[in-house]
Amino acid sequence: MKKTALYIILLLIFSSILIFYPKKIEETEYLFDTIVTVYAYSLFPNKAKNAINKVFAEMKRIDTLDAPYIISGNYSDDVIYLIQRGVDIGYETDGAFDITVGTLMKAWGRFEKPIIPSPEKIKDALSKVNFKKILIKGDSLILPQGYLIDLGGIAKGYAIDRGVEILRKNGITSSLINAGGDIGITGPKPFHRKWKVGIRNPRGDGVIGYIEMDAGFIATSGDYERYFILNGKRYHHIVNPKTGYPARDAVSTTVIAPTGLQADAYSTAVFVMGKYGINFLKNHHLEGFCIIPSGDSLVYMKTDGFKLMGRKK
Repeated sequence: MKKTALYIILLLIFSSILIFYPKKIEETEYLFDTIVTVYAYSLFPNKAKNAINKVFAEMKRIDTLDAPYIISGNYSDDVIYLIQRGVDIGYETDGAFDITVGTLMKAWGRFEKPIIPSPEKIKDALSKVNFKKILIKGDSLILPQGYLIDLGGIAKGYAIDRGVEILRKNGITSSLINAGGDIGITGPKPFHRKWKVGIRNPRGDGVIGYIEMDAGFIATSGDYERYFILNGKRYHHIVNPKTGYPARDAVSTTVIAPTGLQADAYSTAVFVMGKYGINFLKNHHLEGFCIIPSGDSLVYMKTDGFKLMGRKK
Protein backbone atom coordinates (compact mmCIF):
# COMPACT_ATOMS: atom_id res chain seq x y z
CA MET A 1 0.00 0.00 0.00
CA LYS A 2 2.81 2.37 0.91
CA LYS A 3 4.60 1.56 -2.35
CA THR A 4 1.44 2.28 -4.34
CA ALA A 5 0.95 5.61 -2.58
CA LEU A 6 4.59 6.55 -3.21
CA TYR A 7 4.22 5.59 -6.86
CA ILE A 8 1.13 7.78 -7.19
CA ILE A 9 2.88 10.72 -5.52
CA LEU A 10 5.93 10.39 -7.81
CA LEU A 11 3.67 10.11 -10.83
CA LEU A 12 1.81 13.26 -9.83
CA ILE A 13 5.10 15.14 -9.30
CA PHE A 14 6.47 13.98 -12.66
CA SER A 15 3.22 14.91 -14.41
CA SER A 16 3.19 18.38 -12.86
CA ILE A 17 6.76 18.94 -14.01
CA LEU A 18 5.81 18.01 -17.56
CA ILE A 19 2.77 20.28 -17.45
CA PHE A 20 4.58 23.30 -16.07
CA TYR A 21 7.94 22.87 -17.85
CA PRO A 22 8.19 25.43 -20.68
CA LYS A 23 7.92 23.99 -24.18
CA LYS A 24 10.72 24.62 -26.69
CA ILE A 25 9.67 26.31 -29.93
CA GLU A 26 12.03 26.62 -32.90
CA GLU A 27 11.33 28.46 -36.17
CA THR A 28 13.65 29.16 -39.11
CA GLU A 29 13.62 31.57 -42.06
CA TYR A 30 16.17 32.61 -44.70
CA LEU A 31 16.96 36.32 -44.37
CA PHE A 32 19.99 38.57 -44.84
CA ASP A 33 21.50 35.89 -47.11
CA THR A 34 21.73 33.49 -44.19
CA ILE A 35 19.70 31.12 -42.03
CA VAL A 36 17.89 32.85 -39.17
CA THR A 37 16.58 30.69 -36.33
CA VAL A 38 14.60 31.72 -33.26
CA TYR A 39 14.55 29.42 -30.23
CA ALA A 40 12.10 30.11 -27.42
CA TYR A 41 10.85 28.44 -24.25
CA SER A 42 7.32 29.16 -23.08
CA LEU A 43 4.45 27.61 -21.14
CA PHE A 44 2.25 28.94 -23.94
CA PRO A 45 3.59 27.65 -27.28
CA ASN A 46 1.00 29.48 -29.41
CA LYS A 47 1.88 32.75 -27.74
CA ALA A 48 5.57 32.12 -28.43
CA LYS A 49 4.89 31.23 -32.08
CA ASN A 50 2.90 34.43 -32.57
CA ALA A 51 5.77 36.45 -31.09
CA ILE A 52 8.28 34.68 -33.34
CA ASN A 53 6.10 35.43 -36.38
CA LYS A 54 6.21 39.11 -35.43
CA VAL A 55 10.01 38.88 -35.14
CA PHE A 56 10.35 37.43 -38.63
CA ALA A 57 7.96 40.00 -40.08
CA GLU A 58 10.09 42.80 -38.63
CA MET A 59 13.35 41.22 -39.76
CA LYS A 60 11.97 40.80 -43.28
CA ARG A 61 11.07 44.49 -43.32
CA ILE A 62 14.58 45.48 -42.26
CA ASP A 63 16.11 43.09 -44.81
CA THR A 64 14.49 45.15 -47.59
CA LEU A 65 15.95 48.46 -46.41
CA ASP A 66 19.28 47.87 -48.18
CA ALA A 67 18.62 46.52 -51.66
CA PRO A 68 21.57 46.18 -52.03
CA TYR A 69 22.97 49.74 -52.09
CA ILE A 70 21.77 53.14 -50.93
CA ILE A 71 22.29 56.34 -52.91
CA SER A 72 21.35 59.96 -52.28
CA GLY A 73 17.66 60.46 -51.55
CA ASN A 74 14.97 60.61 -48.88
CA TYR A 75 14.67 57.65 -46.54
CA SER A 76 12.72 56.25 -43.62
CA ASP A 77 13.70 56.79 -40.00
CA ASP A 78 15.18 53.28 -39.87
CA VAL A 79 17.53 53.87 -42.77
CA ILE A 80 18.64 57.29 -41.53
CA TYR A 81 19.25 55.82 -38.08
CA LEU A 82 21.36 52.98 -39.48
CA ILE A 83 23.39 55.35 -41.63
CA GLN A 84 24.02 57.69 -38.70
CA ARG A 85 25.10 54.80 -36.48
CA GLY A 86 27.32 53.59 -39.30
CA VAL A 87 28.99 56.97 -39.44
CA ASP A 88 29.42 57.02 -35.65
CA ILE A 89 31.06 53.58 -35.65
CA GLY A 90 33.23 54.64 -38.59
CA TYR A 91 34.70 57.37 -36.38
CA GLU A 92 34.99 55.03 -33.38
CA THR A 93 36.95 52.47 -35.42
CA ASP A 94 39.05 54.99 -37.35
CA GLY A 95 37.55 53.80 -40.62
CA ALA A 96 37.99 50.06 -40.09
CA PHE A 97 34.19 49.99 -40.40
CA ASP A 98 32.92 52.04 -43.33
CA ILE A 99 29.40 51.79 -44.74
CA THR A 100 30.47 53.46 -48.01
CA VAL A 101 32.18 50.25 -49.18
CA GLY A 102 29.31 49.73 -51.60
CA THR A 103 31.47 50.63 -54.61
CA LEU A 104 34.04 48.03 -53.52
CA MET A 105 31.42 45.34 -52.96
CA LYS A 106 29.99 46.09 -56.39
CA ALA A 107 33.46 45.91 -57.96
CA TRP A 108 33.95 42.48 -56.42
CA GLY A 109 30.51 41.33 -57.56
CA ARG A 110 29.61 40.83 -53.90
CA PHE A 111 31.93 37.79 -54.01
CA GLU A 112 29.28 35.71 -55.70
CA LYS A 113 31.62 34.65 -58.53
CA PRO A 114 35.38 33.95 -58.60
CA ILE A 115 36.33 37.19 -60.32
CA ILE A 116 39.10 39.54 -59.18
CA PRO A 117 38.70 43.20 -60.21
CA SER A 118 41.58 44.94 -61.93
CA PRO A 119 43.82 47.22 -59.82
CA GLU A 120 42.40 50.16 -61.76
CA LYS A 121 38.85 49.16 -60.86
CA ILE A 122 39.80 48.80 -57.19
CA LYS A 123 41.50 52.20 -57.23
CA ASP A 124 38.44 53.82 -58.77
CA ALA A 125 36.11 52.18 -56.23
CA LEU A 126 38.38 53.20 -53.34
CA SER A 127 38.15 56.83 -54.42
CA LYS A 128 34.44 56.65 -53.54
CA VAL A 129 34.90 55.17 -50.05
CA ASN A 130 34.86 57.64 -47.16
CA PHE A 131 32.14 57.65 -44.51
CA LYS A 132 33.13 61.20 -43.55
CA LYS A 133 31.60 62.42 -46.82
CA ILE A 134 28.10 61.33 -45.77
CA LEU A 135 25.71 64.22 -45.15
CA ILE A 136 22.36 63.77 -43.42
CA LYS A 137 19.71 66.50 -43.25
CA GLY A 138 16.49 65.33 -41.65
CA ASP A 139 15.28 62.43 -43.76
CA SER A 140 17.59 63.38 -46.64
CA LEU A 141 20.84 61.62 -47.47
CA ILE A 142 23.40 63.45 -49.58
CA LEU A 143 26.35 61.55 -51.02
CA PRO A 144 29.13 62.55 -53.40
CA GLN A 145 28.75 61.40 -57.00
CA GLY A 146 29.23 57.65 -57.37
CA TYR A 147 29.13 56.80 -53.64
CA LEU A 148 27.17 53.72 -52.56
CA ILE A 149 26.22 52.83 -49.00
CA ASP A 150 26.12 49.16 -48.01
CA LEU A 151 24.36 48.45 -44.73
CA GLY A 152 25.29 44.75 -44.81
CA GLY A 153 27.63 45.09 -41.83
CA ILE A 154 25.07 46.67 -39.54
CA ALA A 155 21.47 45.90 -40.62
CA LYS A 156 21.45 42.29 -39.40
CA GLY A 157 22.54 43.31 -35.91
CA TYR A 158 19.85 45.99 -35.85
CA ALA A 159 17.26 43.41 -36.90
CA ILE A 160 18.30 41.24 -33.96
CA ASP A 161 17.89 44.21 -31.63
CA ARG A 162 14.36 44.70 -32.90
CA GLY A 163 13.66 40.96 -32.65
CA VAL A 164 14.80 40.79 -29.05
CA GLU A 165 12.68 43.84 -28.24
CA ILE A 166 9.60 42.22 -29.79
CA LEU A 167 10.11 38.95 -27.91
CA ARG A 168 10.47 40.75 -24.59
CA LYS A 169 7.40 42.92 -25.22
CA ASN A 170 5.44 39.73 -25.89
CA GLY A 171 6.55 38.16 -22.62
CA ILE A 172 9.09 35.74 -24.11
CA THR A 173 11.91 35.98 -21.59
CA SER A 174 13.75 32.77 -22.53
CA SER A 175 14.80 32.92 -26.16
CA LEU A 176 17.68 33.21 -28.59
CA ILE A 177 17.88 34.61 -32.13
CA ASN A 178 20.70 33.34 -34.33
CA ALA A 179 21.21 35.04 -37.69
CA GLY A 180 24.28 33.46 -39.23
CA GLY A 181 26.53 34.05 -36.23
CA ASP A 182 24.87 37.23 -34.98
CA ILE A 183 23.03 36.32 -31.79
CA GLY A 184 20.62 38.05 -29.42
CA ILE A 185 19.41 36.47 -26.17
CA THR A 186 16.43 37.71 -24.13
CA GLY A 187 17.13 35.60 -21.05
CA PRO A 188 18.33 32.21 -19.78
CA LYS A 189 16.82 28.83 -20.50
CA PRO A 190 14.32 27.39 -17.98
CA PHE A 191 15.65 26.96 -14.43
CA HIS A 192 18.29 29.65 -15.06
CA ARG A 193 20.39 27.51 -17.39
CA LYS A 194 22.68 29.49 -19.66
CA TRP A 195 22.79 29.21 -23.43
CA LYS A 196 25.93 27.74 -24.97
CA VAL A 197 27.15 29.79 -27.92
CA GLY A 198 29.62 27.90 -30.06
CA ILE A 199 32.59 29.52 -31.80
CA ARG A 200 32.84 27.93 -35.23
CA ASN A 201 36.05 26.29 -36.36
CA PRO A 202 37.05 28.52 -39.30
CA ARG A 203 39.14 25.83 -40.96
CA GLY A 204 37.25 22.65 -40.15
CA ASP A 205 34.05 21.11 -38.88
CA GLY A 206 32.29 21.83 -35.61
CA VAL A 207 33.33 24.40 -33.04
CA ILE A 208 36.60 25.24 -31.30
CA GLY A 209 34.81 26.01 -28.04
CA TYR A 210 31.85 27.86 -26.61
CA ILE A 211 30.88 30.54 -24.15
CA GLU A 212 27.89 30.61 -21.83
CA MET A 213 25.44 33.52 -21.87
CA ASP A 214 22.13 34.17 -20.16
CA ALA A 215 21.35 37.41 -22.02
CA GLY A 216 22.96 39.91 -24.37
CA PHE A 217 24.40 40.14 -27.85
CA ILE A 218 27.31 38.46 -29.60
CA ALA A 219 28.45 38.41 -33.23
CA THR A 220 31.10 36.57 -35.19
CA SER A 221 32.66 37.62 -38.49
CA GLY A 222 34.66 35.10 -40.49
CA ASP A 223 36.31 34.60 -43.86
CA TYR A 224 34.38 31.35 -44.36
CA GLU A 225 30.83 32.66 -44.88
CA ARG A 226 30.98 34.12 -48.40
CA TYR A 227 34.16 33.54 -50.34
CA PHE A 228 35.86 31.94 -53.31
CA ILE A 229 39.31 30.43 -53.74
CA LEU A 230 41.35 31.26 -56.83
CA ASN A 231 44.87 30.04 -57.46
CA GLY A 232 45.00 28.75 -53.89
CA LYS A 233 44.10 32.12 -52.33
CA ARG A 234 40.90 32.85 -50.40
CA TYR A 235 38.88 35.95 -51.34
CA HIS A 236 36.12 36.69 -48.85
CA HIS A 237 33.46 39.35 -48.39
CA ILE A 238 34.97 41.34 -45.49
CA VAL A 239 36.73 44.09 -47.41
CA ASN A 240 39.33 46.37 -45.88
CA PRO A 241 38.00 49.90 -46.65
CA LYS A 242 41.56 51.22 -46.80
CA THR A 243 43.01 48.73 -49.29
CA GLY A 244 40.00 47.66 -51.31
CA TYR A 245 40.89 43.99 -50.92
CA PRO A 246 39.63 41.32 -48.51
CA ALA A 247 41.06 41.87 -45.02
CA ARG A 248 43.95 39.47 -44.39
CA ASP A 249 44.81 40.04 -40.72
CA ALA A 250 42.13 37.81 -39.19
CA VAL A 251 40.29 34.57 -39.88
CA SER A 252 37.47 34.95 -37.34
CA THR A 253 36.48 37.57 -34.79
CA THR A 254 33.79 37.42 -32.10
CA VAL A 255 32.52 40.40 -30.11
CA ILE A 256 30.10 40.76 -27.19
CA ALA A 257 28.47 44.21 -27.12
CA PRO A 258 25.55 46.06 -25.50
CA THR A 259 23.45 45.82 -28.69
CA GLY A 260 23.23 43.54 -31.69
CA LEU A 261 23.99 46.45 -34.00
CA GLN A 262 27.23 47.18 -32.15
CA ALA A 263 28.25 43.51 -31.99
CA ASP A 264 27.66 43.18 -35.74
CA ALA A 265 29.62 46.28 -36.71
CA TYR A 266 32.43 45.85 -34.17
CA SER A 267 33.08 42.23 -35.15
CA THR A 268 33.59 43.43 -38.75
CA ALA A 269 35.84 46.30 -37.67
CA VAL A 270 37.94 44.08 -35.39
CA PHE A 271 38.33 41.60 -38.25
CA VAL A 272 39.82 44.38 -40.38
CA MET A 273 42.06 45.49 -37.50
CA GLY A 274 43.46 41.99 -36.98
CA LYS A 275 45.66 41.57 -33.91
CA TYR A 276 45.19 45.23 -33.02
CA GLY A 277 41.48 44.61 -32.63
CA ILE A 278 41.98 43.21 -29.14
CA ASN A 279 43.32 46.57 -27.98
CA PHE A 280 40.29 48.28 -29.51
CA LEU A 281 37.98 45.96 -27.56
CA LYS A 282 39.84 46.56 -24.30
CA ASN A 283 39.84 50.33 -24.81
CA HIS A 284 36.08 50.28 -25.42
CA HIS A 285 35.37 47.92 -22.48
CA LEU A 286 34.13 45.16 -24.76
CA GLU A 287 34.80 41.43 -24.68
CA GLY A 288 35.93 39.44 -27.68
CA PHE A 289 37.92 36.65 -29.26
CA CYS A 290 40.07 36.69 -32.40
CA ILE A 291 41.67 34.01 -34.54
CA ILE A 292 44.68 35.50 -36.27
CA PRO A 293 46.77 33.93 -39.05
CA SER A 294 50.47 33.49 -38.35
CA GLY A 295 52.26 31.77 -41.21
CA ASP A 296 50.66 28.35 -41.57
CA SER A 297 49.24 28.49 -38.04
CA LEU A 298 46.38 30.22 -36.29
CA VAL A 299 46.81 32.24 -33.09
CA TYR A 300 43.98 32.70 -30.57
CA MET A 301 43.68 36.09 -28.87
CA LYS A 302 40.98 37.20 -26.41
CA THR A 303 40.08 39.78 -23.82
CA ASP A 304 40.31 38.81 -20.15
CA GLY A 305 36.54 38.65 -19.69
CA PHE A 306 35.85 36.38 -22.65
CA LYS A 307 35.40 32.95 -21.07
CA LEU A 308 35.96 30.40 -23.82
CA MET A 309 35.02 26.93 -22.58
CA GLY A 310 35.50 23.45 -23.99
CA ARG A 311 38.30 24.71 -26.18
CA LYS A 312 39.57 22.12 -28.62
CA LYS A 313 43.26 22.18 -29.40
